[in-house]
Amino acid sequence: CMRLPQYWAFATNASSRQIVPMIPACLLMLWSFPDHAGAAPARQDKPMGLGTMARTLLGETALLRIILADFFILFAAAARGGLFIFFAAFVLDMPGLAATLFLFQFVFGLFSAPLWQAISRRIGKTRAVIWTEIIQTVINLALLLVGAGDLTLFLALALAQGLTQGTGNLILRAMLADAADEYRLRTGSDRTAVLFSLFSISAKAGSAVPLGLALPLIAWFGFDPQLASQPPSALMALSLAFALGPGLAHLAAVLLVRGLDMDEARQIEIWRQLEVCDSQAGSL
Repeated sequence: CMRLPQYWAFATNASSRQIVPMIPACLLMLWSFPDHAGAAPARQDKPMGLGTMARTLLGETALLRIILADFFILFAAAARGGLFIFFAAFVLDMPGLAATLFLFQFVFGLFSAPLWQAISRRIGKTRAVIWTEIIQTVINLALLLVGAGDLTLFLALALAQGLTQGTGNLILRAMLADAADEYRLRTGSDRTAVLFSLFSISAKAGSAVPLGLALPLIAWFGFDPQLASQPPSALMALSLAFALGPGLAHLAAVLLVRGLDMDEARQIEIWRQLEVCDSQAGSL
C-alpha cells in the first residue's frame, strides 16, 4: 500500500500506467482484424509538407473542430486521472481507499464503449458525443459538492463517470474517419493517415498539458502531499483543478462538436460516391 508522499510520483506517472491495460487489448485487436494481403493497394498520394498539412487542417473546419474536441476531452481525463489519488486522499479524506476507488471507476469504464456504441447507432455519432460530454460536465461540476467522508456521493459520481469515460474519444475517431472520407470525395486526395497523425499529436498534447498546469497550480496554493493535513486554500485549489477544470474542458468539447453533420445516412452516401469514383478510376 502506498504512503501519502508516494501519491505525487503516482500522479505524475498516471498516463504511463494507463498503457499497461492497453497491451492485451491491442493484441486482441490485431488478432481480430488480420491484414488481407489480397486487397488491392490504394492509390498513393504525394507526401504532404508541414505547411500544406497546417493549411489543410485550418481550411477544414470540421476536421479542426474534431481534433480540438479530442484535445479538450483528453485534457479533462488526464487532469482528473492525475489528481484522483490526491482528491480521494485529502478532499474525500479516505487515503486508504484511494487506489480502490480509482480501480472502481476504471472497471465501470470497460462498459462505456459498447454501451455508447449502441447509443450512437440509434441517435448518431454527433449527438452521442454531445450527450456524453454534457453528462461528463454535470458529473465534474457535481464533484465540487464532495467533501470529507462523502463516500456515497463520490461512488455514485465515479460510477456515472466510468460509464461515460473515454467514449467521446472513441466516437470522435469514427467521426474523423468520416470527415476524412468526405475530404477524399471532395478533393480526390486520401489524407486519412495524415489526419490521424495530427489527431495523435493533439491526443498526446491533451494528455500532457493538464498535469503540467494542475500540479504547479495546486502547489502554488500550498498543496504538499507529504503533509498529513492540507491548508484550506490547497484543498480548494485541488477541488477546482480536479472538478471545475475538467468540467469546463468537457463543455468546450460540446461547443466544438455541436452542429457537425455526421449522421449515418450522409456517410452511406459518401461511401457510395467513393465506390463510384474508385470504380471509374479502376476502369481507366
